Amino acid sequence: EQRLYSYKRIHEIRATKPLFAADFWNDGPYTGGCLAGGRRYLHITADGGIEPCAFIHLAQGNINEISLKEALQLPFFKEIQKLQPYSDNLLRPCMLVDNPQVFRKIGSLPGVRSTDGTLENMSKDVGKHLDELSKKWEEISRPVFEHDHPEVAKRIREYKQRKEKVLKENEEKIEAFYRSGETY
Repeated sequence: EQRLYSYKRIHEIRATKPLFAADFWNDGPYTGGCLAGGRRYLHITADGGIEPCAFIHLAQGNINEISLKEALQLPFFKEIQKLQPYSDNLLRPCMLVDNPQVFRKIGSLPGVRSTDGTLENMSKDVGKHLDELSKKWEEISRPVFEHDHPEVAKRIREYKQRKEKVLKENEEKIEAFYRSGETY
């Protein structure tokens, strides 16, 4: 309910104020889903850990040991990009709060480490709570997304189908998808 209120309030502000207020989690329809994982954004910790996002405390590699170009080639980022968008409901763009099963999958990849203990807590009450919240948010947000963004909803479903087809035809290599020229 709070997140739906935030969604509505941000749109009200945008409609009545001379500024663009950003809403990290509810702007998925405008960004094509999650920006993280090197798709458009990544995060580097103070000790050099390379994370997909400032909110996703999983890392693979260290910027003090590899270049940014090498970091973007890590299997970790390639897997995240293959899964994006994580849902065909772009009001659910986040791998942690909206799609915790994706966070667990990424966290289980070889060489990936938790930088704050979140991964370890996903098998405890925190994970159960996120599973419940994400399910409830899907129920609340799906009709809002379909109503407020019907063309985006149609395009994202078609995009996900095309992406899955290209990946399947090319041994799951994300580079093949990027070369295909497919866009959201």
